[in-house]
Amino acid sequence: MFDPVKEHKNQQNFVDWIERLNGGAARRIEWAKLRELFDVLTDGCPFVLIPLDSSSKFVRARVIEHGSCPSSISEIGPIPSEKCKDFGRCHRPGQPVLYAGIGTELVLAEVGAKPGDTVALLHMRPKRKLLCVRAGALNLWRRTSGSCLMDESIKAEISRHYADARNINAFLMDGFIADQLSRQGNSDVYKLTSAYVTAILESHRGIAGVIYSSADFPGGTCIALKDEMFGKAIEPTEAQLIQVTSYLGYGIYDFNELARTNQFDEGSIVWNRA
Repeated sequence: MFDPVKEHKNQQNFVDWIERLNGGAARRIEWAKLRELFDVLTDGCPFVLIPLDSSSKFVRARVIEHGSCPSSISEIGPIPSEKCKDFGRCHRPGQPVLYAGIGTELVLAEVGAKPGDTVALLHMRPKRKLLCVRAGALNLWRRTSGSCLMDESIKAEISRHYADARNINAFLMDGFIADQLSRQGNSDVYKLTSAYVTAILESHRGIAGVIYSSADFPGGTCIALKDEMFGKAIEPTEAQLIQVTSYLGYGIYDFNELARTNQFDEGSIVWNRA
């Protein structure tokens, strides 16, 4: 039976933790403890799940040395775990993820591409259906009173969650995480957001990744998938080699295409020079 007194107490404890984390407590808490804390705070909270299938297309980018050309898709894929030394927005040291985004200009912004840079692009799609948590979806629906551009079935699902007073903590958490993920990166932010994403990916069976809004390309959409998805559940569709010629501002880039191919041979890239 729903107990409003007990739920209010639980909600106040939840709010206290959010305020502590917003106030800098994450800097003083070990990463492993943060990850455990997010396990507790997200327990029982509903998530908005977005299915990705073979019609879903995304791309990742890597700035490479001028004049070089990657010979395998692994060179554009997630960095090896032994080279993953620092916290990132969705990963911890030693445990990389597959970062990607929707749109070339978005991933150029995400990697900080500058005029003169040579960038390798890998376009990809899922081989099978993958379920991803959409961070910030509850928050977006609430802030727009349900009038946001979102699939009607998802909006109806969120509306049902919002009608249940016991789910208010989920909306608080989603607003908090959406805020953290939208901040420009630093070690404190990454420590917190990576703990949250790791808790989601490791504690919830069947979740392949997290979809979130880009901090470097406002309005754009980023994806972080478990690194084991690369090659097993994700396949390349095209590779490009480009050189950025200018940046006009507001995420608008000019670039020249140096090479393009849709030919791959057991992980190797068979380039066609432009």
